[in-house]
Amino acid sequence: LPNDRVIVPEKNLARLSSTAWIKGEINLPGNYPIIQGSSSVYDLLQLSGGLTSNALPKAAYLIRGNKIENEVPNKFNVDLMTRTSDQYFQGINYLKQETSLSRNKVNFDLNNEEELKSIFLFDGDQLFIPRDENTIFVFGQVNNPGYFPFLKDNQITITDYIQRAGGYALSANKDRVFIIKAGNSSWFKPNETKLESGDRIFVDRFPTEDLNALRSFEIQRQQLRN
Repeated sequence: LPNDRVIVPEKNLARLSSTAWIKGEINLPGNYPIIQGSSSVYDLLQLSGGLTSNALPKAAYLIRGNKIENEVPNKFNVDLMTRTSDQYFQGINYLKQETSLSRNKVNFDLNNEEELKSIFLFDGDQLFIPRDENTIFVFGQVNNPGYFPFLKDNQITITDYIQRAGGYALSANKDRVFIIKAGNSSWFKPNETKLESGDRIFVDRFPTEDLNALRSFEIQRQQLRN
């Protein structure tokens, strides 16, 4: 009838077009159209032409778009946790630190096709494929820290890389040498994992207090011996 109105409500969260980025060592990097919640990481890799020969697949990761609809349903609320938790102040700070480090990051295995097909994309997601520089980074208490060529020879040991880095420094704790894996930055003892391209070797030091106490002990022992 005259003066009637036909109103079609709008869904505020509806997106007529959604896209995701893929960057790094990919044949056709860029921004690609996706079907939100339906397109997968596998689909995005197929659209972008696959990995280049310089890619480091084990270090690839996905960052969720910074949109409210992309937030995970089990979002961690530190302030709410403090109400019912018996954590000390230091424990709450640690919770906040862990939350900030892992927020919106999705790790996966690029060699696992089934896993890639099960990770669905949302608008604004970004997939990163780092470059494999075929190096090992040696740092901490060594005399010449830095990057060194990765040698695939099985006879090459962690000690060999430390020697290439000038050997142990005076305050090095030889019992605390670690391999930090590329990608997820997990720490392992040398006998717990295989050294691979992109990994880091860290040589820890004696804490200053313990080092001073050790020196004082050695002086006192020498005096007693004298």
